[in-house]
Amino acid sequence: MDSDLKSSRKVVLLKILTQTMQHVARGWYKQFLSDYMPLSDISLEYIIEHNLINVTSSYSFLFPLQFGQAIATGDAEISPDLREFADNLGILFQTGDDIIGLFGDPSVTGKSADGDILQGKKTIPMYMTYMYAPTEDKDWLNIHL
Repeated sequence: MDSDLKSSRKVVLLKILTQTMQHVARGWYKQFLSDYMPLSDISLEYIIEHNLINVTSSYSFLFPLQFGQAIATGDAEISPDLREFADNLGILFQTGDDIIGLFGDPSVTGKSADGDILQGKKTIPMYMTYMYAPTEDKDWLNIHL
């Protein structure tokens, strides 16, 4: 398929695609590492920055915005406000997905209700559960997650 885009815009689009793939690969690796960390060593900021929330924001919201900007103007830079919006939308989307994964009906969602728990995923719902759990429950969570 050929397009009418100038070569310079195609180069910008390729750079965005490459940066996004690198960002996603690093994010998946960081999440894999955090799956083996105890909940007591995790902060909310860590979950947002190093787990899939930041990665989801990148490929679901930021990347398409940058791609559209580059096609329209030849420049991939988006405003700080739009970047913040994409990041917050990513947090909202991923947290909703995590809640559906925990409490949704697997026959409807297509997701296992205990998959994130069995994999030791450090999600915002798991973090909040841990932070507000009584001490004996925190001890159990530290052993099993």
